[in-house]
Amino acid sequence: MEIRKEDNKIIVKDTIGFLETYTYKWIFERHPDGITGEIVYPRTKNSYNREKLSKKELIQVLENLVRQSEGEEGHNLLLELLEEVRKEVKKVYLANSFSLGMLNENSQQYLIKIEEVSIEEVKKILNSNFVSAVGHEPTAQLLSEMLGIEVVPNRIQVKLEKGDTVIVFQLLQRLPEGKIMSKEELKAVPHKWYRLTII
Repeated sequence: MEIRKEDNKIIVKDTIGFLETYTYKWIFERHPDGITGEIVYPRTKNSYNREKLSKKELIQVLENLVRQSEGEEGHNLLLELLEEVRKEVKKVYLANSFSLGMLNENSQQYLIKIEEVSIEEVKKILNSNFVSAVGHEPTAQLLSEMLGIEVVPNRIQVKLEKGDTVIVFQLLQRLPEGKIMSKEELKAVPHKWYRLTII
């Protein structure tokens, strides 16, 4: 595998095959608004296709290339690039619970960093764009009131990727089975805030 840097581009070439060999080339380029990537691959022995990569594909390709280039010159260039792309696509979710079912089953290994945070820190984290994953309407109303921002009720299936953050509003008391609590009742339940970062 050959890895080289040209101005704002990182180019990776790899030759695959034994009797008949084909050269694949990945081109990653830094722009003011983010990183792009494309793959150049053989269509026939003498002609090639070029295909742009989506952000999700870009992360998958870089993860594979980082693994394959372990110990080779240029490995750190790919590692830095992967971290930059992950930062570009990371999402922040607001939820009232967390489960392992939220993790993307296509990835084999995760580290989850869990920190207790104050409501002031939560307000700062959610100051930019975030995705509401609060499915319970009274809870969404209460969080809107507490945080001073609109939290829409949103019953969605969350699939977390590396780099994503989940802010969890965690009740510290088990609720009566089958009881649907109002906003006023929820106010009286002790709670904590947690920030979960997927690494």
